[in-house]
Amino acid sequence: MGFLSDIANVFGSIAKGNAAKDAAQQQVNGYNQGIDTLNNESDRINGLLSPYITSGTNATNAEGALLGLGGNNAQTAAINNLQASPLFQSLMRNGQEAILQNGSATGGLRGGNIQSSLANFGSDTLAKVIQQQLANLGGLSGQGLSAVGSSGQFGANAAGSIAALDQAAGRARAAGILDKAQADQGLYASGGDILSQILSAIPGGNGSFGNKFGSTLSNLASSFI
Repeated sequence: MGFLSDIANVFGSIAKGNAAKDAAQQQVNGYNQGIDTLNNESDRINGLLSPYITSGTNATNAEGALLGLGGNNAQTAAINNLQASPLFQSLMRNGQEAILQNGSATGGLRGGNIQSSLANFGSDTLAKVIQQQLANLGGLSGQGLSAVGSSGQFGANAAGSIAALDQAAGRARAAGILDKAQADQGLYASGGDILSQILSAIPGGNGSFGNKFGSTLSNLASSFI
């Protein structure tokens, strides 16, 4: 192999090694960018679902309290809150006024039927409001559960994609290391040839030393492949 050819091989090996390193890094950067995108999208989705999860959790707790799952005190407090609510107060006021107006029109305002109607209306209205509240809370609780499922599914899919990208990045790094080692092997071999030719051209020089030196470095590079 000629001297100029060996020099060309040296520069070629250097360029090849640098290109392999740069290409591997570009691949790794691309995979890392994909991982960042998935993490950002996961955060965005969780942010969108968070209000539904929070309201669903609160609704489940309120539903349990109204059903007595949290004890008598919690149930009593929940019912008292309903009775004090604007909805219940409005229904009671309008209903009582309708009963009184009907009693006045029929001349039985002070009769026992009117008093009974007022008492029954109050208990019936409370029961209806409780049932309606349970239905509303159940709807919110269901939305929260659905949001949790959606968040979990997206998280599982994102985790799988991130793991795949991470593995691909690892393979890219490994391929870059191998390609760089192969380029270095050629670099050291060509360098040994050049050194051998230089030593051979010197009177009394030992060209075999250059060959052995290049071979040693080339074998060292091979150990990384």
